[in-house]
Amino acid sequence: MGETRFKYYTQEWCEEVQKRLNSDREHLAAARNLTGTFCFRVYDCPDGTDRIAYWDFDQGRLANITLESRPAPWKEMRELPFDKTKVRARTSAPFFKLLALNKREVSILKLLTDPNYKIEGPKVEAMKYMKGLNSWNRVCFEIPTEE
Repeated sequence: MGETRFKYYTQEWCEEVQKRLNSDREHLAAARNLTGTFCFRVYDCPDGTDRIAYWDFDQGRLANITLESRPAPWKEMRELPFDKTKVRARTSAPFFKLLALNKREVSILKLLTDPNYKIEGPKVEAMKYMKGLNSWNRVCFEIPTEE
């Protein structure tokens, strides 16, 4: 019997990320200064939806995740202005670009040069959280995913 695979960026996948982050001692140590809300806008998912997720961290622990999905193109979500008073950073990208990153088929450096991949937020602040953000990615990479 194989390992459970999770459909990427679904409620079940997000809950698995939360469970693993909050039980991973290495992550909790590396991300102890990771506090605040991070937003991901995911465009053109395989089920014909756009999704938006808000990840709320408190000293490395993922306190809450809110995921919403609507038929694509979800105009209001796609045109939502970036509000740095509510989120520390926002990432916007097509589903398959984020999935490729999660499967390690493409590097973050490669995506940063892609016009369809966008990160918004104060760069200096992002550097302060880099260790925690890298740890968050590491945990996500370990979760078996599928479309």
